[in-house]
Parts: sequence; structure tokens; C-alpha cells
Amino acid sequence: TGASGYFIRIVSTQKIQMELTDAAGADAVNVTSSDTWTNQAWHMAAFWFDSVAGIGYVQIDNGTLTSAAKTGTPTAGTNAFRIGGRNDGAGAVYFDGRLAGASMWAKGLSAA
Repeated sequence: TGASGYFIRIVSTQKIQMELTDAAGADAVNVTSSDTWTNQAWHMAAFWFDSVAGIGYVQIDNGTLTSAAKTGTPTAGTNAFRIGGRNDGAGAVYFDGRLAGASMWAKGLSAA
């Protein structure tokens, strides 16, 4: 935390975490996957926030759907949007792996 915006990262337990912060940089939504992310393998991760219900979701490889309710009001912030790296003031940190693709939608998608 400390900067407002949206963060998606692999945490030390090899799980995926989605963090949405409020204007002050405090957690507004923080959800960590139940399933682990293994190295040396391709994965598909999905993250979304249901603003009507106030719930954030994380899912890896169509596995366990993990959710958490919001505790504050998520704010977009003014930080640059980055895929595969971050610069939080302490220096740049980059993802040590490969990304095959990334997509963003402004609404939830169905299987149809």
C-alpha cells in the first residue's frame, strides 16, 4: 500500500493477490487466491471487481474462485499502468517470467 490504484501480484506464498486501494493508499479490496501459482508452467489468471456487490474476485486456471468484500472505496489513482513491473518509489521491480497476453474489459464477460 502507500499509493492509490490497482495492484495484481504474485506474493511469497506463490498465490495471486489483487489489491485495490483508496485515495490514501489503504486497502479497499484485498483478495488472495486459494490456489497456488507454480513456476515453469503457463497459467491463466482472472481478476475482477463487482462494484455493485462490492466484492473482488481472483481465480487461477479456472480453479477455486476466491473472493473478498470491499472495506473501503477503490480509487483509480494517477500511477502509470504497467504490466510486468512496478515502480513504487524504491526502484523498478520487474516480473521474472514471460507474459503471453493480457486483456482488460470494462464489464464482466460471459461464456457465450
